[in-house]
Amino acid sequence: MSTAPGHYPDPGFQQPAPRGRSIAALVLGIASLPFGFLLPLPSVAILLGVLARRREPWARGMATAGLVLGIVGLAIGLFVAWALLIVIAIVVNQSRGNVPAGLFLGA
Repeated sequence: MSTAPGHYPDPGFQQPAPRGRSIAALVLGIASLPFGFLLPLPSVAILLGVLARRREPWARGMATAGLVLGIVGLAIGLFVAWALLIVIAIVVNQSRGNVPAGLFLGA
């Protein structure tokens, strides 16, 4: 914004505050919902959400949303990893003949 000599911007005018951490936390939190099994993704969203809540109080809503979505993404990712490990264990045990075929599958 250019001003004429001797003319100053309005006293109420302020440069917009940076919101980099809040936006990054929100984007990574949203991305961690379908890709929560990639553990660094929700972990970074949680970390950035905490940092943004402390250092960017004007963008607290975005930071909180990123933090909550990161926690939900982490929970989904851990549940998917746990379920996958159980399925792999069942398949391996059935292939070795250690577990009856219908024991875990309800048959």
